[in-house]
Amino acid sequence: MGTAYTLDFSAFAHRGRYQLVLLTDTPVYSHPFEIRDNCLFHTTFSDLLHYFKSQRCSGIYEHADQRAKVFGSDERMDVSGGWYDASGDVSKYLSHLSYANYFNPQQIPLLAWGLADLASQFSSETLPAFMRTRLADEAKHGADFLLRMQHPSGFFYMTVFDQWSKDPERRTLCAYATQDGVMSEAYQAGFRQGGGMAIAALSAASRAPLCAEPDQQTRYLDAAIRGYWHLVEHNHHYLDNGEPNIIDETCALLAACELHHATRQSTEEQSIGDSHAYLMGQAPLGSGDRHISANGDCPFLSEARGWMQKLVARQHSDETCQYYWSANADGSRPFYHAADAGLPGLALIRYLDVETDPSHQAIAQTALERACQFELNLTQTADNPFAYPRQYVKPVDGVKQVRHFIPHHNETGYWWQGENARLGSLATFACHATRHIHDDTLNTALHTFSQRALNWILGLNPFDICMLDGHGHNNPDYLPHLGFFNAKGGICNGITAGMEDETQIAFNPVPYCDDMAQNWRWGEQWLPHASWFMLAISAQTLIGNGHSNKENA
Repeated sequence: MGTAYTLDFSAFAHRGRYQLVLLTDTPVYSHPFEIRDNCLFHTTFSDLLHYFKSQRCSGIYEHADQRAKVFGSDERMDVSGGWYDASGDVSKYLSHLSYANYFNPQQIPLLAWGLADLASQFSSETLPAFMRTRLADEAKHGADFLLRMQHPSGFFYMTVFDQWSKDPERRTLCAYATQDGVMSEAYQAGFRQGGGMAIAALSAASRAPLCAEPDQQTRYLDAAIRGYWHLVEHNHHYLDNGEPNIIDETCALLAACELHHATRQSTEEQSIGDSHAYLMGQAPLGSGDRHISANGDCPFLSEARGWMQKLVARQHSDETCQYYWSANADGSRPFYHAADAGLPGLALIRYLDVETDPSHQAIAQTALERACQFELNLTQTADNPFAYPRQYVKPVDGVKQVRHFIPHHNETGYWWQGENARLGSLATFACHATRHIHDDTLNTALHTFSQRALNWILGLNPFDICMLDGHGHNNPDYLPHLGFFNAKGGICNGITAGMEDETQIAFNPVPYCDDMAQNWRWGEQWLPHASWFMLAISAQTLIGNGHSNKENA
């Protein structure tokens, strides 16, 4: 596509608005930009909250979801609430792509978890009061929806899906497969299919100041505990191939850590009573029950240790890569993901946040450092001028290899798209990792890696496009002439490998930009992109990495 040059002016940190000029025979001008502490957070966080609120299910779809059909039965469920999935999709997803086993993205539960977790972290010193009110309101909206998506037995329904028809009468609780949207009654969400993150989200909501109703926070925790033990027993029955993989272990680890945090916090706020049966999901929470037994037992920390050991065992090495994440047991299929590549590492970080035993801490700490170094090693190559986070992949018809973008020939049979959610997840992971990394050189590299991943989204890419709508320059459209508009504060799918030649790069190429079966891959906004971006910029602010973020404005 041409030649790229790097101009590093990181040492210049004076607050203000600037424009760079290259004084040649024909001067070259940069786009204007701003320098200030926590620039991205201050300029985009409010817009992200507005975007999420604009995507709330409402009107004819909200009315239909108050009596949504359950596939294969005459049952109706109230699953109102939640958020639409994308610019061109008003369905609601805990996850999808389950039939492919290795591709489940975390969708509404990821956002609900992130909002609830941030609501408990931001204080009056870091966020104005009304901003915290807006954040808590959005978090409560997500948590209340997840309560409605839970069956009394404990499982969560995976999807409210209309086969992309926009027809309220076709909205159905179901699972579905392939680009044909073939519905089925395999709607119970396993750990990797949104169930694990739903448990984590409800646990986080139970400890966050979301409402003045203590009973509602108790309901969140009740639902999380019931859901967790249900999946411990039934998860393998809900998986399309019956085999847990790294995504199950990642989401289960997060769920157990959040449950441990929530139950410990509740105990500190109340007198301790014997509640072993409640914690084990064998009894409801009564007025005299508490979340930990009198002798200090807490089953969720023990559960988290078990999941941590399983996750750490997924780190493999071969002649190409050291300590890559493997999706399967023997290392033959590397874990790569277009949305949640940073989630396994983030789960380890969350585990280190709650673990108190030095021997278990040491195991997770070593795995975390290896995961960080793996990501840095992949990215630090001469043929990567924009420092795009590369990945170790295996096409279904090929061998393991290092690439910039996910392969088109993968287990889904059709699903590949821009990977801005993946970039946000890796940025979030790298930033949070610095809280547990004690090597200054490695921490500096992680902060740089994190920022450069976000820079790609914001315009530092070969197409000179800022994919966060309402900011930067050259914001992409989706299909406004067909009524599918992108929203301010949302982030589109992004840049991919080339259509015919995957060693090339593409964004909305001709003639595919006019093909409804293809053009969603680039310009359509998707909820997880903004969710991960929110988590990344919040991590930068909460951790206080000391770097000035530069956003094209």
